[in-house]
Amino acid sequence: MNDLLHRASGYLLLHARLLDRLRFEALFGGGSRARVLDALRGAHEAEALVAGDTGKATHMLSRDFAVEGVVQNGDRRGRELGYPTANLTLGDYQRPKYGIYAVRVTLDDGSEVPGVASFGVRPTFEPAVELLEAHLFDFDGDLYGRHIEVEFVAKLRDEEKFDDLGALVVQMHRDAAEAREILAASRTAGAAA
Repeated sequence: MNDLLHRASGYLLLHARLLDRLRFEALFGGGSRARVLDALRGAHEAEALVAGDTGKATHMLSRDFAVEGVVQNGDRRGRELGYPTANLTLGDYQRPKYGIYAVRVTLDDGSEVPGVASFGVRPTFEPAVELLEAHLFDFDGDLYGRHIEVEFVAKLRDEEKFDDLGALVVQMHRDAAEAREILAASRTAGAAA
């Protein structure tokens, strides 16, 4: 039910923004066909994100959808489970569908680190707070207070609630392995292009 409400609110926000853009063009003139088409294209990009279709969004954007921000302190639960995370809130960014994603993280020094991220409300834990939690593969360092960019490369699965932490950790291992495979394949495909 939460997923349905989340998707519906995303569509409403998306269409409200589109109507605002088109209304502005109509009221203030200069509403060229190119601007109207640009507004429609932006709406389709956002629609793809809300649906969790990172491939379609990437195709339309000509790059992976990304968010950036300053890493915040969390409750350190990921670290306790063997998956320390860089935590970001999304602010005014368009929200992708809640779920688990293969990601690339660009650090403030320009280095890029592959990883896996959860975006959602962490339904296994209380309280339910919307958060982007990115685990960086083979990274050992302090990211608190640093500016990072997280690129959403591929959606692995929807967010889900687990009955116990053991089941969650088993799934986290699977997610990390799948993300590593996807990111390695996308790197190889990108180098061949």
